[in-house]
Amino acid sequence: MEKKKESSRTSIVIVAGIVLFIVASAIFSDDQPTVAEEPSAPSLRELNATVTVGPSLVNLINNEEVMWKDCRVYLNDDYEIFVDIEPGGNKFNYSNFVTSDAERFNYRTTKPVGIFISCKDPKGYYSGK
Repeated sequence: MEKKKESSRTSIVIVAGIVLFIVASAIFSDDQPTVAEEPSAPSLRELNATVTVGPSLVNLINNEEVMWKDCRVYLNDDYEIFVDIEPGGNKFNYSNFVTSDAERFNYRTTKPVGIFISCKDPKGYYSGK
Protein backbone atom coordinates (compact mmCIF):
# COMPACT_ATOMS: atom_id res chain seq x y z
CA MET A 1 0.00 0.00 0.00
CA GLU A 2 2.84 2.35 0.79
CA LYS A 3 4.33 1.79 -2.66
CA LYS A 4 1.01 2.86 -4.22
CA LYS A 5 0.95 6.04 -2.10
CA GLU A 6 4.56 6.77 -2.98
CA SER A 7 3.87 6.10 -6.65
CA SER A 8 0.79 8.40 -6.55
CA ARG A 9 2.78 11.15 -4.91
CA THR A 10 5.52 10.82 -7.51
CA SER A 11 2.94 11.00 -10.31
CA ILE A 12 1.34 14.09 -8.76
CA VAL A 13 4.75 15.77 -8.37
CA ILE A 14 5.63 14.96 -11.98
CA VAL A 15 2.28 16.25 -13.30
CA ALA A 16 2.56 19.39 -11.13
CA GLY A 17 6.10 19.94 -12.43
CA ILE A 18 4.96 19.60 -16.05
CA VAL A 19 2.05 22.03 -15.48
CA LEU A 20 4.39 24.49 -13.76
CA PHE A 21 6.86 24.21 -16.64
CA ILE A 22 4.13 24.86 -19.24
CA VAL A 23 2.79 27.87 -17.33
CA ALA A 24 6.29 29.32 -16.82
CA SER A 25 7.13 28.77 -20.50
CA ALA A 26 3.98 30.59 -21.58
CA ILE A 27 4.66 33.52 -19.25
CA PHE A 28 8.31 34.00 -20.14
CA SER A 29 8.09 33.12 -23.82
CA ASP A 30 9.21 35.66 -26.43
CA ASP A 31 6.34 34.55 -28.61
CA GLN A 32 3.84 36.77 -26.86
CA PRO A 33 0.93 37.73 -29.07
CA THR A 34 1.53 41.13 -30.59
CA VAL A 35 -1.00 43.91 -30.64
CA ALA A 36 -2.06 44.70 -34.18
CA GLU A 37 -0.60 47.97 -35.33
CA GLU A 38 -2.99 50.66 -36.41
CA PRO A 39 -2.72 51.52 -40.08
CA SER A 40 -0.64 54.62 -40.56
CA ALA A 41 -2.42 57.73 -41.73
CA PRO A 42 -1.56 58.84 -45.22
CA SER A 43 1.12 61.48 -45.07
CA LEU A 44 0.39 65.05 -46.05
CA ARG A 45 1.61 66.19 -49.41
CA GLU A 46 2.05 69.63 -50.85
CA LEU A 47 -0.82 70.61 -53.12
CA ASN A 48 0.06 72.06 -56.52
CA ALA A 49 -1.56 75.49 -56.36
CA THR A 50 -1.06 79.01 -57.60
CA VAL A 51 -2.52 81.83 -55.53
CA THR A 52 -2.98 85.44 -56.53
CA VAL A 53 -4.70 88.21 -54.63
CA GLY A 54 -6.64 90.98 -56.30
CA PRO A 55 -8.22 94.16 -54.98
CA SER A 56 -11.27 92.33 -53.57
CA LEU A 57 -10.72 88.60 -54.07
CA VAL A 58 -8.39 85.63 -53.81
CA ASN A 59 -7.82 83.54 -56.93
CA LEU A 60 -6.86 79.94 -56.09
CA ILE A 61 -5.71 77.88 -59.03
CA ASN A 62 -5.77 74.12 -58.47
CA ASN A 63 -3.06 72.94 -60.88
CA GLU A 64 -4.07 69.29 -60.45
CA GLU A 65 -6.67 67.24 -62.30
CA VAL A 66 -8.69 66.29 -59.22
CA MET A 67 -11.00 68.32 -57.01
CA TRP A 68 -9.72 69.08 -53.53
CA LYS A 69 -12.50 68.33 -51.04
CA ASP A 70 -13.17 69.45 -47.49
CA CYS A 71 -10.63 72.27 -47.60
CA ARG A 72 -10.01 75.06 -45.14
CA VAL A 73 -8.46 78.13 -46.69
CA TYR A 74 -6.87 80.48 -44.17
CA LEU A 75 -6.19 84.13 -44.95
CA ASN A 76 -3.74 85.95 -42.63
CA ASP A 77 -4.00 82.99 -40.19
CA ASP A 78 -7.21 84.28 -38.54
CA TYR A 79 -9.76 84.29 -41.38
CA GLU A 80 -11.00 81.11 -43.04
CA ILE A 81 -13.49 79.56 -45.42
CA PHE A 82 -14.52 75.92 -45.91
CA VAL A 83 -14.69 74.95 -49.60
CA ASP A 84 -14.11 72.34 -52.27
CA ILE A 85 -11.61 73.54 -54.84
CA GLU A 86 -12.18 72.56 -58.48
CA PRO A 87 -9.28 72.00 -60.88
CA GLY A 88 -8.45 75.32 -62.51
CA GLY A 89 -9.34 78.75 -61.18
CA ASN A 90 -11.49 79.41 -58.11
CA LYS A 91 -12.29 82.95 -56.99
CA PHE A 92 -13.26 83.81 -53.42
CA ASN A 93 -14.29 87.27 -52.24
CA TYR A 94 -12.46 88.54 -49.19
CA SER A 95 -15.82 88.98 -47.46
CA ASN A 96 -16.24 85.18 -47.48
CA PHE A 97 -13.28 84.82 -45.09
CA VAL A 98 -14.34 85.07 -41.43
CA THR A 99 -12.80 84.62 -38.00
CA SER A 100 -14.15 82.20 -35.39
CA ASP A 101 -16.03 85.23 -34.00
CA ALA A 102 -17.72 85.77 -37.41
CA GLU A 103 -15.69 88.91 -38.17
CA ARG A 104 -15.35 89.31 -41.94
CA PHE A 105 -12.03 90.12 -43.58
CA ASN A 106 -11.94 93.79 -44.60
CA TYR A 107 -9.51 94.34 -47.47
CA ARG A 108 -9.86 98.14 -47.07
CA THR A 109 -8.28 98.04 -43.60
CA THR A 110 -6.21 94.83 -43.65
CA LYS A 111 -3.65 93.73 -46.21
CA PRO A 112 -3.75 90.04 -47.24
CA VAL A 113 -0.32 88.66 -46.39
CA GLY A 114 -0.62 84.86 -46.27
CA ILE A 115 -2.69 81.96 -47.58
CA PHE A 116 -2.70 78.44 -46.15
CA ILE A 117 -4.82 75.63 -47.61
CA SER A 118 -5.49 72.36 -45.79
CA CYS A 119 -7.56 69.63 -47.48
CA LYS A 120 -8.81 66.23 -46.35
CA ASP A 121 -9.19 64.68 -49.82
CA PRO A 122 -6.51 64.47 -51.05
CA LYS A 123 -4.72 64.90 -47.73
CA GLY A 124 -2.50 67.87 -48.37
CA TYR A 125 -1.60 71.49 -47.84
CA TYR A 126 -0.41 74.64 -49.56
CA SER A 127 1.32 77.52 -47.86
CA GLY A 128 2.10 80.82 -49.54
CA LYS A 129 2.82 84.44 -48.72
